Amino acid sequence: MTAIQDGSGFDQFQGLRKELIELIERLEGVVRGAGQPTLAETVAELRGRVANDTFTVLVAGEFNAGKSTTINAMLGQKVLPASGNPTTAVLSVVRWGETEQGFLYRVDTTKIDGLDEAAVPVAVQDLTRHITIDSQSDGPNTWGMAEIRWPLELCRRGVDLVDSPGLNENIERARITLEFVNKADAVVFVFSALQAFSESEQKIMEEHLQMFCHDNIFFLVNRVNQVDEDDVENVKAGVRARIRERWDVGDDRLIFVNAQGALKGRQNGDPAQVEASGLPVFERSLEHFLTTQRARLKIVPPAAQVQTVVATTRDAIEDVLGLLDRNRKELADKYEQARGPLERLRQDRALIGRSMDNHLAATRAQIQEQARRRLIQAADLCLSWGHEVERSNKVTLNVFKAKENMNLLAEEMTEALGNRVRQYLDDWRKGELTDLIRARVEDLEAQVGEKLDMFDRDLEDIRVSIFEPAGIAEQRSPSALNRGLSTALGLFVDPGSALVGAQFGFKDMLKGVLPQLALAFGIGLLGFGPGVLFAALAGAGLIRTLWKLDKLNKSIVDTVADAVAKKLRDEAPEMARLISDKIYAEFAKQQRRVDEGLASAVAEVDEKVRFALGELERHEESSEQTKSELKAHRRTLVEIDQRAASVIKQWALS
Repeated sequence: MTAIQDGSGFDQFQGLRKELIELIERLEGVVRGAGQPTLAETVAELRGRVANDTFTVLVAGEFNAGKSTTINAMLGQKVLPASGNPTTAVLSVVRWGETEQGFLYRVDTTKIDGLDEAAVPVAVQDLTRHITIDSQSDGPNTWGMAEIRWPLELCRRGVDLVDSPGLNENIERARITLEFVNKADAVVFVFSALQAFSESEQKIMEEHLQMFCHDNIFFLVNRVNQVDEDDVENVKAGVRARIRERWDVGDDRLIFVNAQGALKGRQNGDPAQVEASGLPVFERSLEHFLTTQRARLKIVPPAAQVQTVVATTRDAIEDVLGLLDRNRKELADKYEQARGPLERLRQDRALIGRSMDNHLAATRAQIQEQARRRLIQAADLCLSWGHEVERSNKVTLNVFKAKENMNLLAEEMTEALGNRVRQYLDDWRKGELTDLIRARVEDLEAQVGEKLDMFDRDLEDIRVSIFEPAGIAEQRSPSALNRGLSTALGLFVDPGSALVGAQFGFKDMLKGVLPQLALAFGIGLLGFGPGVLFAALAGAGLIRTLWKLDKLNKSIVDTVADAVAKKLRDEAPEMARLISDKIYAEFAKQQRRVDEGLASAVAEVDEKVRFALGELERHEESSEQTKSELKAHRRTLVEIDQRAASVIKQWALS
């Protein structure tokens, strides 16, 4: 039995999360009791998000390094297919389930994450033929992801294990994998000690993982038991040196294991064999990382959002208490007068939404066109780039080596040109594209910011007209729009900087969008990654074309450059679409939150008045009972706020 299965850290985290969920449930009841159903739905969504959040651990590595065996060893039984014959071609997610179940998701290139939402049930014992590449498999051209639900202890503690296919095997599935890498709590890269941190592995790390993984990566060197006993220490020293040239990792993140031995030890109930495998060292390190650093990100933001909702609900209770002291007919008249302006605000919200939609659609079109032009420019430069490559491979007069040398030269040239293409476009991303996005955000602020100001002023006028006689209006500092945006946005942006007065800080949209540019480019340029470009050109007949040449090195260089340029021109529209769609999706996500904030701001005013009118009608003689209940809710809010503050303080200092 290992630490990760004993799971004291996971148990502590789960206990605190359960407490937070109970706190949110308690808050939801108070919010509903205060007559704020729209806000209560927001709290319910928060509760669901916290309850369903898990630790995602993605295991990556080249074929035959032992990824699937490592996952099986962590789970304690053979769940994923792991052998030297089939290659896992479909990203596979193992998560908790009361019973053993399997589901498959089709590739859908029209979706941002590359997956169809519909799950196709499949028997667990039949998964292998769907998710592996061998002579019997039928999955690689159909499926993008497999989900395996299994009653395993590690998964019950809130850990999803993801077995990723090779990033150079299939473009669409590599895209799905990168989406998971971007969202993973931890990434575990598995090497074989027999050839650890090879050149191809270094390229995968640099091209696909380094942009996303910073403090959340683990290096697991598997099959250390297969190294000659006299060479073990030298091999370990060499691996440490090579990895630490590029990554600043300590011994808690660079660990040598025997995954097969760990799996057998757990299957046979042999704790000594498990401990000797080295896997428990990794598991303890992973558990500590997840239940401290990553757990903080899963606890503090929702606890802070609880405090935001507490403040909003407390204000609502104060408003309603004031309204309950009013004459019902007078309040009903005021509300009737306000219904028209409130409806106009709802129409204004729709107009603001359409303005943002149109602006973001135009932004997507501009990004797409700029990306397409840049790709065509790169294609035009391929020939000159090809002549600049310092080649280590050349075709000689030795006829017996001609084809071999030709292949080596073509592969070297495609890799060099792929690197130049990616660098050229990365320079564009960091410069011209970032400038375009900043300019578009500023333009959006100019177009919509004034409308939001007017919306806020009109909403505040309505609120004052209703609440001022009760002496409530002067007690408010944040506006209703500000509170609505704060609630809708949660901690997706920093409330302290994003919301000043009534203004939504449009420049803070960049906080969410700019970090996604690297992912957008990683996805868009997958076809020009290490190994992929040469394989694609070879599959398109490049090598056959080269054999027809007169074997002159310059002719070969020109032919390869022309082939890369043609691929760029042919694929430029689709690559530009992928890049622009990914950036647009992040903008659209934040636009939806603004729209939800506007709706929440109007609902806050409307629902308070309707609740007060309903209570005054229900208790014609006296509203003291309702007031007493609201005051009790107010005391409960103080307790909830204090507990949320305690949770934040505890995790901020941990």
